Amino acid sequence: MVVQANHAEKPHAGKITSFGVLASRMMWTLLGPGFLGILTYRIISEGTGWFTVQDGCYGVVLLLMIVGRWRELRSGAGTTITGEPVTVAHLRRYVLMVAPSAVVVWVVANAMGNHVLNG
Repeated sequence: MVVQANHAEKPHAGKITSFGVLASRMMWTLLGPGFLGILTYRIISEGTGWFTVQDGCYGVVLLLMIVGRWRELRSGAGTTITGEPVTVAHLRRYVLMVAPSAVVVWVVANAMGNHVLNG
């Protein structure tokens, strides 16, 4: 007796199943870090205060990166660099590394832009 598995129930890890999953992956891997780099440059070069539009955008982009990683995990399509399926532990580690690092970069960028270079 041959039992066929229903592969439509859960997508294979790494397989992009929708535009939303693709957008989520692109946000946390490529677009988000790129936007954070551009915003960091603008915060440093303009030095117009601590809570400006650029600072708000920086926070939104950081949040979108975390949501993108979470959404990819929830889709079942998320993978690690080695191709293994992503787990909640991977998401937790990502958040615990990215969020504090981004906050430190934001503080340093504002300190440089507001007090060192333009102060």
